[in-house]
Amino acid sequence: MASLVRAHRGFTILLGVGLLARILCALAYWPALMYADSSGYLRLAHTGSVVGFVPDRPSGYPLLIHLLTLPGHRTAIVIIAQHLAGLIIGPLVYALVLRAGGRRSLALGAAAIVLLDGDLILLEQYVMPETFTALFLTLSAWFALTASSSDSRGRRPTAHLAASAALLAVAGTIRTAALFAIPIWLIYVFGIRIRLRSIAIAGAALLAPLLAYAALQSAAGYGSALNTSAGWFLYGRVAGFADCADADIPKDARDLCPPNAERGWSPSHYIWGRSVATERFPGGPPTHNDRANTQLGGFAFAVIRDQPVTYAWTVTKDVGRVFLTDGGTQASDLLSYAPHDPNVAQSIFRAYRYVTVPGWLTMLLLLSSIAAVARHRRQHTWDIVLLSGSALAITAGAVATVQTDYRYLLSALPLLACGGALALDDLLGS
Repeated sequence: MASLVRAHRGFTILLGVGLLARILCALAYWPALMYADSSGYLRLAHTGSVVGFVPDRPSGYPLLIHLLTLPGHRTAIVIIAQHLAGLIIGPLVYALVLRAGGRRSLALGAAAIVLLDGDLILLEQYVMPETFTALFLTLSAWFALTASSSDSRGRRPTAHLAASAALLAVAGTIRTAALFAIPIWLIYVFGIRIRLRSIAIAGAALLAPLLAYAALQSAAGYGSALNTSAGWFLYGRVAGFADCADADIPKDARDLCPPNAERGWSPSHYIWGRSVATERFPGGPPTHNDRANTQLGGFAFAVIRDQPVTYAWTVTKDVGRVFLTDGGTQASDLLSYAPHDPNVAQSIFRAYRYVTVPGWLTMLLLLSSIAAVARHRRQHTWDIVLLSGSALAITAGAVATVQTDYRYLLSALPLLACGGALALDDLLGS
């Protein structure tokens, strides 16, 4: 162990600083920070025989809360587990870059992003699903990359590929946006020429958690989809620019067209605030109303078909905005909390904005990944496709179907850090 620590002294220091930062964060805001959705997750965790279901979010995270807090229902246990998960992601990222053949300096840089980023550390203190989503996505990537290596007989570890698929599916039951990484995962699997038998087994492993979840949710009367209010969210996404004059909108959804007074609102306002949609269907996405979801979805798809360029430009622009967002997005939220330890909290708040990932860095990692894949000259190409491609797909998919939110990128930031590090290794080595 001592020799291992000496060989990776820089990473050991990073891990120690990351541990200290998480201890201070926990002391300052013990036992937990609560976001607007946090109480809903806790309520679902302790509803029903196993877990409760609602139309507007999956119940994978409440199920984890339920399992972690047996039998005491203590929220602090969840927060401790999330901080441990954040610390586990750090070594995974470091080892993943090294295993793929990246330089140690770049592996340290990628690990520093996930171990020291203030937003990631603070999110671990919230009752929110981003940390566990990031953990399962990173573990999935690890097993996928290890599956790309042949054994002594030239075979690839089928079990690793199946584990990667299952972990990706589990991530999707925690944050639905993780499912947007599945096409990228498939491109990677076929790109590295995995045997069809292994792909079939991995496909079954991918479907198993999703089908089991769908069966439980269907039995609870909420249908089989992970999110049964997708029509609401897509409506909010397009309502701000919808031109209803020529759109082929279904007759029963015509009166959902926003009046001029509602033009230009943020997507969340159309579905959570007072709008023509919430006046017609009171209660918004949490209400189990299949008719509302169908009509709102029909309206949204009609707008997208009629205005594909506007929709594509809006999404592209907002995705770019997410990748250029500077860290520190949760700073204002901290002001509304009475901290457990005011002195520690004050010190954390002062340092918070200076230990978050700047927007130029996330954009650099993304553009470097695109450039490295486009050149396709080095050994890391398919690894970058999986890592950075998944990060982009998750972020863009969420922005395209819900709204612009920096937290969607944070869930995939470990993947982007790995992919960007390997891309820079390729570009610097050419």
